[in-house]
Order: sequence, then C-alpha cells, then structure tokens
Amino acid sequence: MSSHQSPHPYLNFCPYLPLREPIEFADWSVGPLSAFAERWTDARFKAQAEAFLRKFVDHEGKPLEHPSLVVRRSGAVDCTRPKDAEISALNLALTFAALEGNPRRTEDTRRSPWSMMTTDNAELHVWPVDVEDGDVTVTSGGIIRTISGATRSPTSS
Repeated sequence: MSSHQSPHPYLNFCPYLPLREPIEFADWSVGPLSAFAERWTDARFKAQAEAFLRKFVDHEGKPLEHPSLVVRRSGAVDCTRPKDAEISALNLALTFAALEGNPRRTEDTRRSPWSMMTTDNAELHVWPVDVEDGDVTVTSGGIIRTISGATRSPTSS
C-alpha cells in the first residue's frame, strides 16, 4: 500500500469554483489544483486525481482550467476524508463565500449574469479514488453530463 492512510484516498474538490490563488480559512485551504502541486503524499493518487479532474468540462466541452481542491491548511494533500461535521461546515462556508463574493446587483451586473457565482460553483465533492484499479468511486455514484437550456421563440401578436 502507498503512503496514504486509507485503502482508498479521498479527493476533496470543487471543480467549478474557478479560483486562481488559494484562500485559507479556519483549518482549510481552497484553491486551484496547481497551487497544491508539491503537497501530495502519494504520487499515484496525484496522477489519478489530476486525470479525474480533467474529466470535468465547461459548456464547450473543454477541460476546466482551474478546478479547486479543498485541503487541510497545514501539511500535505493527505487523502483523508473530512468528518461529516467538517463537510457540512465546509459546504456552508464555501457557498456563503461564493455568493457573498458576487458583485451587487446593478444595471451593469444585470447584463452579465454569466459572471455571477452560484451554489453549483461552490459545491464540495468528497470522492474516494481507487488508485489500484484506477476507479474514481469505490461504492457508488457517477457523473452524468447534462446540458439544458431554452431558446427564445418570437412572440406572436
């Protein structure tokens, strides 16, 4: 077994939170994958995690440029699962921070809703990774890519 504690290390991440620099709060740090390049405890886990995060895509089907990791503030990306209470607190803190960071509603911001953060951007994922077999989840789950939208039709008078 490699250097991580669990037979299946956990990846804690917010793929659609496009941070460019890490932000530290309480005992945690959230930031782009690149910011933690030297802090991994297991090279195979790092490679598997990076490959997995490249599977998340934007609306054009391109890999995300800055998926974010959520790691303990001190030490390495240690592959451990946060406690349930920590996951709950992290979800609340990340959601609050993302929404609070939005610009206030003005005529200018009303015209550019795509630049606004939503609760989806801050969603925390805590997924086990089977490094031996290359699987992402050990027990259950899956990713289903769904694109939905609407087109405006001319109104008839």
